[in-house]
Amino acid sequence: MSIFAPVPDDPNSEEHDLLGISKLTESFSALTGAIDTRIDALVKETQDSINSQTEAYTEGEIAQCDETLEAMRRIMKQCDQIEQEFDKIAIIGEIAKDFQVRLAQAEKDLVELSQQ
Repeated sequence: MSIFAPVPDDPNSEEHDLLGISKLTESFSALTGAIDTRIDALVKETQDSINSQTEAYTEGEIAQCDETLEAMRRIMKQCDQIEQEFDKIAIIGEIAKDFQVRLAQAEKDLVELSQQ
């Protein structure tokens, strides 16, 4: 084809596209499409990985919280038992005070009887 030749009517014909721009455009479009597909696949893989790790982490955290709650329940039970023991000690203390008062009164009565 000469530079003075008439331009073909079909803009997609090889004679009209001397530099191969149409073919390059098609190749570039195919390449960008493949890149988009690969990026979408990588995004999905990344999101799946994040979801999996988040789920595993969450399950681990829940298990740890359950263990901590169980330990706290055991401690609370022990505290309740200790509180009951202190209540018993307080009752014994009251009984001992009452006994001391009664014993002192009995001694006083005995002294009075022995003096008569």
